[in-house]
Amino acid sequence: MLIAPFKALGLAARDIWDDKASVLLVNMVGVMACLTVIFAPPVIFGLAYTANRLAAGESLGLTALIQGGRKYFVTSWLWAVLNLVIFYIVSINISFYGSAPASWGSVMQYVFVFLAVVWLMVQFYALPFFMAMEEKKPFLALRNGWFMLMASPVYTFVMLLLLGVIILFSGMTLFPILLITPCLIACLGARAVQERLATLGARQPAP
Repeated sequence: MLIAPFKALGLAARDIWDDKASVLLVNMVGVMACLTVIFAPPVIFGLAYTANRLAAGESLGLTALIQGGRKYFVTSWLWAVLNLVIFYIVSINISFYGSAPASWGSVMQYVFVFLAVVWLMVQFYALPFFMAMEEKKPFLALRNGWFMLMASPVYTFVMLLLLGVIILFSGMTLFPILLITPCLIACLGARAVQERLATLGARQPAP
């Protein structure tokens, strides 16, 4: 269980290395497009779509990013609105309990921070699920992401630590954010879902 997340990371790194020229282009275009704000949700879906194709052994490069973004433009914004609402509610509660004079206020703050992290990890699984589903149903993908998290808490915790290291390193050096980090996280999500489904007996092991 502790090794499995590293296996998924290795497969994700292999996917990127095998198509490194396209990945660099996808990352740079994706990061620039996200700066427009309006294209940020479609780009995230486009990256997930690209990662899904890479995990399936297909190299579509920038075409996949554009196809995914266009195909799921509306869905991506509905998904984004849901996340904005949830994180707004969470932030309001963190702020409210932070001003509480009693010690239980701090406890409740930690509870809501924990819930926010859990929701982020559900997203980490749900988006690759959505891309792999034949019938695209966002709420079903979210439900599957939740079930996967509940079925693999240790795996999810180790994966969370890996993601933290990746994001921290990228934030410190900046260049990986532009060159590789977004696609690496997307590919890691795709490979993590593949690995968990194979382990749980729902799919054949990834090549």
